[in-house]
Amino acid sequence: MYILPKPIFKGTIHGTVTERKVKYSYRQMGALISFYIRLDEKIFGVPDELTVLISGGGWKSYCTDIQEGDKLRLNGKIRKYPIKFWNSEIYLFEAKHIFNETSNHGF
Repeated sequence: MYILPKPIFKGTIHGTVTERKVKYSYRQMGALISFYIRLDEKIFGVPDELTVLISGGGWKSYCTDIQEGDKLRLNGKIRKYPIKFWNSEIYLFEAKHIFNETSNHGF
């Protein structure tokens, strides 16, 4: 059984989408989208660029409403996952709510 690491940050962040790696991929009953966001404000102990994960059933609106260069406001949690094989770690932002300030649209 895998236990999720405790969040190192909870709240709202602002940033710019730098790269969208995966438009959508089907899981059992929804979609999983990931992209990179560069933070506008520095958060202590967190890198300037994060991978954001979104999951849910409305994949059509997700993949069309997030483009590179968009300014986003996201609410969720940042977790630091250790990777023992490479003796390193990754930081993921688990988004609960997203508002695209460029297109004035939230989901």
